[in-house]
Amino acid sequence: MKLSTGLIMRVSMFIVLAMFASVPILKAENQELSDEISSVTTESNQVQTEVNALSSDTGELVNKFKLTNAANCPLLVVGTSASPVTVNLIPESFSVAGLQADFTLPSGFAITGITPGPVATSAGKSVQFSQVGNVWRVLLFGINQTILDPGPLFTMTISGTGTGTFPITLSNLTATDANGNGVFLCGTTGGVKR
Repeated sequence: MKLSTGLIMRVSMFIVLAMFASVPILKAENQELSDEISSVTTESNQVQTEVNALSSDTGELVNKFKLTNAANCPLLVVGTSASPVTVNLIPESFSVAGLQADFTLPSGFAITGITPGPVATSAGKSVQFSQVGNVWRVLLFGINQTILDPGPLFTMTISGTGTGTFPITLSNLTATDANGNGVFLCGTTGGVKR
């Protein structure tokens, strides 16, 4: 089949006109895409500014309050075992001469006795406790300024019923140095196995 020159010219002209007719549409679409990219870039910059501000605030809080771990405070460690349960002291670089802590036991459990451990005995310390509800306040003290070494402070004889491991939690932790100054005390929870 042979195409006439006139037909070829008309088809070519139609193609050219179609291309030019779509140019404004393409320009409009291109502008819309460009506007959207600009908007997303602006939002991204705003989010980045907010993230930077939060990071700065978090860093300031950490520096201001010196969020601690066990390496930044003496640590009272409650064991998990059948009765008696041992409580150890890891003083780190702090001088601890006495301490107080509240031990909370589940309902139906009680501390029936506390025996000083080798660390308390060698430092000339005594251990006393009293009960308020299901909380037992333990006080380790001495009429001396002897600093406590790391190791077993005391053991707690615990009675109760049930089968399993029951939590022993700590609260109201405080310690003193040889001069009676307060020392922030950290602690870990433990448990009694029945």
